[in-house]
Amino acid sequence: MPFQPLDSHDLQRYLQRTRCAEVPSPTLSALEHIHLQHVLNIPFENLNPWLGLPVALGKEELLEKIVGAQRGGYCFEHNLLLGHALTTLGFAVQGLSARVSWMLPPGVVRPRTHMGLLITLNEKRYLADVGFGGLTLTAPLLLDTDAPQQTSHETFRITNADGNYFLSVLLNNSWHDMYSFTLGTQTLPDYAMANWYVATHPHSRFVNNLIAGRVDTDGRHALQNQKYTRHFLHKPSEQKLLHSAEAIRTILREQFLLHVDNLPGLDARLNKLFNVNCLSS
Repeated sequence: MPFQPLDSHDLQRYLQRTRCAEVPSPTLSALEHIHLQHVLNIPFENLNPWLGLPVALGKEELLEKIVGAQRGGYCFEHNLLLGHALTTLGFAVQGLSARVSWMLPPGVVRPRTHMGLLITLNEKRYLADVGFGGLTLTAPLLLDTDAPQQTSHETFRITNADGNYFLSVLLNNSWHDMYSFTLGTQTLPDYAMANWYVATHPHSRFVNNLIAGRVDTDGRHALQNQKYTRHFLHKPSEQKLLHSAEAIRTILREQFLLHVDNLPGLDARLNKLFNVNCLSS
């Protein structure tokens, strides 16, 4: 299984990183709390693959990057770390593998390059997912119902067709597909292979684009290359085009809460967005 208990020190570090006030017990309210705290405080970001740096999935490497270095990550990093923490707290956790369909034309089939979590609690099953970028769930969803489920941010729905589950989101009064998954058990080597593809393939969007996202209490923050978007829950979104590497650094620090000062090659890669020649840092 891909999930290993954290020792008491590392669990406290994770809870401090997510600003959980106390050690939760394995209840639904605790699961909802830790899920929300995780996405409020740990951003989605792909700086490592964008800079050509490795994306390690080992427990110690995840703790060092996300907790120790105050960084974020993408689906495998987020959900593996959450899975370790939930396992430590006594939750029954299983890893899932999904095919992303978000923003794709109908009929396009992608490989299984997304990770989610199946949580079984009091004989009910929930989908947890703290690593889907701009539409990361803010709460676990009950698996075995096709009724719309309202979260603090958006409304989602899970439908089941002969063991194939489909997650969709309600936006502007229309349902949009996000990803599909089955309940087959996944191992760490399964995730390692998908992670290698996503982090290194020359056509991967994570290799070719700077992407970041973070949930906020009143909406979401999104960054793609030079475009920063502030989404609000109850008013129109605001977009801003960033015109310098320093402006992107400032957004990463202030809106995505990222510590990026010591990332090798960051200045050079940022300046390439603006066609500015720069020696590698």
